[in-house]
Amino acid sequence: MLWWAPLGEDADVDPGFRGLDRCRRCRLIADAYGLSDPDRRRLMELAIGLNVRAWHTMKNRAETLGGGWQRMWSDGVGDKIKHRQTWLEQNAGSITTALIS
Repeated sequence: MLWWAPLGEDADVDPGFRGLDRCRRCRLIADAYGLSDPDRRRLMELAIGLNVRAWHTMKNRAETLGGGWQRMWSDGVGDKIKHRQTWLEQNAGSITTALIS
């Protein structure tokens, strides 16, 4: 769902995915994969947790491995991840409602 719904603001996603009904697309993806009701109810909590982990992982790799990881971090990937975090938190309720209704 992160990439195909996609999860995030229009300004942060590929131009071809802007303006899409993310709630509807999340529901279609969940239906296609046969997600159970309990999985649908905890999906956004998991997405938020994984996003937090992504920020820490990217930061650690930039600091310890350098190279491309440091370039991505210097180019603002940490800020992009935090921006997506805000979006996930703001939209978790409406996406969960779409997933279970």
